Amino acid sequence: MRNSTIDTHLDLSVTDIIWLGETADSHRGVDLVLVRDKDGKPNLREKAEPGDEVVQEITVRTSEPSAQQGFTREEIAEVICRSAEGKEFRLKTSDEYDAVFWSESSVRKFVWPYYHSHRLWDAELQKLQDQFDGDREAVAIAHQAPSKSSVQKVSSVSNLLVAKVAANKAAPELKFMPAAHYCAR
Repeated sequence: MRNSTIDTHLDLSVTDIIWLGETADSHRGVDLVLVRDKDGKPNLREKAEPGDEVVQEITVRTSEPSAQQGFTREEIAEVICRSAEGKEFRLKTSDEYDAVFWSESSVRKFVWPYYHSHRLWDAELQKLQDQFDGDREAVAIAHQAPSKSSVQKVSSVSNLLVAKVAANKAAPELKFMPAAHYCAR
């Protein structure tokens, strides 16, 4: 049986991409071909097998799970943050943060382990952690998608921002600054 080539496209979810990435990572140093296997599933192989269709075009499905279930969620325009002392800060969603970690606990539970688990930890991230841990004015870390991957030639901290409380008694502000600038101070 001869292998065919898919003329259209392979529809992938984010989970499919993660799974394919893990598969590729376990086959380092080997050229792989992306196929839709005989069961219709995306797969990476060293060479196509009978029943495989070699993929020529890929479409990544990025719709939210709620949209797949037939509804959409209310979009949030801004979040008002109130400190223990009663100071208020506004965080606008137009800043395109996909996650903001507001406590030392959340930074330790989610930010640092994420970068370690994805093999993105380096000297820049260690410097950011050291500086953040010792800065009483740093109150949050925000993330802007996408995360750095090992193939991008960018700083490991390029998608992170550090929020500091600006010392302005009249109207205190929450300032987010790129982590690279924060570490350079």
